[in-house]
Amino acid sequence: MTAIVFQLTDAGRAAFVNPSNTGTVARAVVSVGITATAFAPSAGLAAVPNEIKRLATISGAAVGDDTVHVTIRDETADVYSVRGFGLYLDNGVLLGSFGQADVIVEKSARALMLLSTDLRFVDSAVPAGAIQFGNADWMNPPATTDRPGVVELATPDEAVAGNDSARAVTPLGLASVAAILSQAIAGRATWGKTLAAYGIEDAYTRTAVDTALAAKANKGTTLAAYGINDAAPASHVGAGGKEHSAATSAAAGFMSAADKAKLDGISAGAQANAVTSVAGRTGAVTLSKGDVGLNAVDNTADAQKRVAYAVNAGAAGSAGAVSASGITGQAGMWTSQVRPGPYRLYRRDDDSGYSVQASWSQDRAAHWSLRGYDSSDAFHAPCYVAYAGYADSADRAAPRRSDGGAINFNWSGQSGQPPWVWGGSDGKEMYVYSPSNFSVAYASSSGWAASAGNADTLDGLHAESFMQAGNFLASLAGNGYQRLPSGLIIQWGTFSGLSSGNNVVYWPIAFPNLCLGGVVSYAYAFATNADGGIALSAAYTTSGTIRSAFNSATAFVIVLGR
Repeated sequence: MTAIVFQLTDAGRAAFVNPSNTGTVARAVVSVGITATAFAPSAGLAAVPNEIKRLATISGAAVGDDTVHVTIRDETADVYSVRGFGLYLDNGVLLGSFGQADVIVEKSARALMLLSTDLRFVDSAVPAGAIQFGNADWMNPPATTDRPGVVELATPDEAVAGNDSARAVTPLGLASVAAILSQAIAGRATWGKTLAAYGIEDAYTRTAVDTALAAKANKGTTLAAYGINDAAPASHVGAGGKEHSAATSAAAGFMSAADKAKLDGISAGAQANAVTSVAGRTGAVTLSKGDVGLNAVDNTADAQKRVAYAVNAGAAGSAGAVSASGITGQAGMWTSQVRPGPYRLYRRDDDSGYSVQASWSQDRAAHWSLRGYDSSDAFHAPCYVAYAGYADSADRAAPRRSDGGAINFNWSGQSGQPPWVWGGSDGKEMYVYSPSNFSVAYASSSGWAASAGNADTLDGLHAESFMQAGNFLASLAGNGYQRLPSGLIIQWGTFSGLSSGNNVVYWPIAFPNLCLGGVVSYAYAFATNADGGIALSAAYTTSGTIRSAFNSATAFVIVLGR
């Protein structure tokens, strides 16, 4: 039986969600509504369109994970056509529907209407096992090997084909299968008893095999007797194949001519590894200068070598008067009758090769300069002491501007804000900047600021002490909500098209933890002489159930939660 695709409604799915929103609950199908109108089923339907009758005589059971079998019966004298139907749950909610343009079944006054079919759910969110029915004694489900029920009979051709597990075989179909088997067996009776009778022409008998082996008994005991004249023992074959190749460190073979000459050159009585150690080491030995007592010797060329200090320097010629104590870092001085050329000074306790050179410069204004040099005699910029400007009679050194003008730094506090301040970006070139162009990205504390990129506190309070915009999220639409800093959420909405009975509606947003409850009222006037009851009968985190006394009603709801 081919199952009908059954469209579940949103309200039908919601009816199977348990109150804690953690699983499903069982629901009972109590009635079926039928209509003669062709319609397209949808998830938003609340009732069967143009319903002509509602029957409580319905039975069914789950026959698969997503399929239920239902049987609908009407024994009344009513006359109608059925083009669609829908199942209603015990809470009044429409579970789902099916509809088509063609007539499903015609009901006459004197006929019994019995509709039996399988319904397969499009949405697997509702398990078929959670749907219950009342009386299941006359539901006529499809038969299986474990359950009695309705079964389709197979034709003789279907019985012979044997590829259908849903149809039952009749005696006529079984006879068709037996006849074909009898014909096949009768056709085999005339076959022979030899292999040739079955098309096997190249088989050998045991006698033929024995005869062939006996003919080999008088053969010789060498390979040549069998026609093999180019064979060689495996132990004499080198890595190159049947032609012997020279031995290598990885493969056996014959000795090469070079190896033979090397062996001939070894004197009789020669010993392997006669030297047992070098400098106390064995194996592959690599010596350093420290191993042979030359640890203090370097490879510097004589022209590049310096003298840290001299025990006896002898005559220094006319290089000027230089105090030995001054060279070694002690109190002393060196002088010259004329301005000397460059002088190099080295520390006596340092052998790195760094030096300081004092020299006289004639650029712009005569001055002394100190320059540092590294071990490769390259100019070492960080050791350079530039021209300090000038020294007055008070032995005070002062810098000058780039145009030669004097600059004085006074140790005296001033009030107000200077129009210009010193600054630079590379640590070498300095310029003046106007503070009026400055902006402060961050200030730990500020009495007053016209504008600030970032302020740590405001009147002594940090940012977390103030309400954040995210604490007041809201949607002020017709169906909307308002979040409060305490965590309370207020939601409201207008819901139309309610049917008489229970109606599932959904909140604008889900409550994160709990729906506390709410109130509901009709959104429009209703007749005072009619039952005007309306109530919020259930409230969950994502939805609620409104029970209405009217069909096609419109309700206004306010709910609270957190």
